[in-house]
Amino acid sequence: MVKRNYELMFIVTPELDDDGTVALLQRVEDYLKEADGEIITRDDWGIRRLAYPIQKQREGHYYLLQFTADPSKVKAFERRILLTDSILREMIIQLDEAPSEEQVA
Repeated sequence: MVKRNYELMFIVTPELDDDGTVALLQRVEDYLKEADGEIITRDDWGIRRLAYPIQKQREGHYYLLQFTADPSKVKAFERRILLTDSILREMIIQLDEAPSEEQVA
């Protein structure tokens, strides 16, 4: 089984309270573990204004995860994220190489 490096950026509705946000992040991590993935870094970018309204929202809470996973299971992981109500948008990209020490810090 070959694991590749990926980056997941997703935007969460800002109306979610702290407990709801923690539960949502835990659910995303659980989905990743079910897909035999491993998180390298987590980054909270905070609330930012969106370029255009998404589901009548003008702002969103941005999160960035870098992870490794089996390429055959990434599509199923992405599908589960897309079905999560509180996530406005998501994007997974494959990285050419593992994050460097500067990127992780």
